[in-house]
Amino acid sequence: MASVVVRNLKKMYDETEVMRNINLEIADGEFVVFVGPSGCGKSTLLRMIAGLEEISDGDLFIGDQRVNDVVPAKRGIEVRQRFVEQEHLGLAGDGAADRHALALAAGEVLGLAVEQVVDVQD
Repeated sequence: MASVVVRNLKKMYDETEVMRNINLEIADGEFVVFVGPSGCGKSTLLRMIAGLEEISDGDLFIGDQRVNDVVPAKRGIEVRQRFVEQEHLGLAGDGAADRHALALAAGEVLGLAVEQVVDVQD
C-alpha cells in the first residue's frame, strides 16, 4: 500500500467547473469512506484517484509519485465503490448525522473500526 495525496484538485467538463480546490491526505493503510448526496462528486473523485477520469488541474500523488498521467493499471491501488441501502439505518433526515451513520455502517460492513468522521461542506 501507499499514501494518497490530493492537492488542489479540479475537475471541469468543457467550461463547467464541477469540483475545485479538493485537498486530501490518506495515510498508508488508512481506510476512507466518502458519503454524501447523489451528484456531490464522490464517484468522480474516486474515478480520478483510480485514473478512470481525467484530472483537469491539481496534483495526485500515490506514495511519492505524481500519477496524474499514469494509467490505472500502473497506479498500484484498488478503489472500491459500494452502495449502501439507507432505509435500515433509521436515518433522521439530518445531513451530517446521516452521513456519520453511513460512514459507521460502511466500516461495520467491512469489519473496520471507524476512528474519525469528517463532514465536508461547500
